[in-house]
Amino acid sequence: MEEEEVRERDFTCEVERAAKKRRHSLRSEVFPKGLYRFPGLRGAPLSFRLLASVLLCLLGVSYLVLLASIGSDTEMKMANIVEAYRTFTTTELLEHTFKYLPWFIGTFGATLTLFCLSSYPEKLKLFFVCAVPIAILSDMGSMWLIRAHALFGWQLLASGFFLALCFVTLFALIQRDLW
Repeated sequence: MEEEEVRERDFTCEVERAAKKRRHSLRSEVFPKGLYRFPGLRGAPLSFRLLASVLLCLLGVSYLVLLASIGSDTEMKMANIVEAYRTFTTTELLEHTFKYLPWFIGTFGATLTLFCLSSYPEKLKLFFVCAVPIAILSDMGSMWLIRAHALFGWQLLASGFFLALCFVTLFALIQRDLW
């Protein structure tokens, strides 16, 4: 009887150790180094991949329309950019800010969400998730600060260029991960 109890205890201990080991290995597969790794967009259903791809294309067209609008207003010349924003009243700056801020949030919110679901490394995701909002704030802030000094026109141009570059890069990376 005592031998059976010992065997039963040993068996129970082995089962518990195996279960613990299995839980640990599953945890390390699902959460490597404490971070969840998404399998990528390529494994998503075709309907989702098609929707994401079309959405990105529409956002790209929207971005091109925005750039064309800015280009026609300022001809992308620094003197025209500074002159245009220096002549804005506070009310016009507020209207301008609240016209473009939701557009930036919607465009980059959707793009960054798709990118965060991709299979790219976490460090790359963190770079874009941090850099894009900073560039948006820099863009909006320099628009207001141009009235204080003309050098903020260069900041506005650099922020806008960086945001466009980020969008094109994110677009290409997401499309690559989708297909």
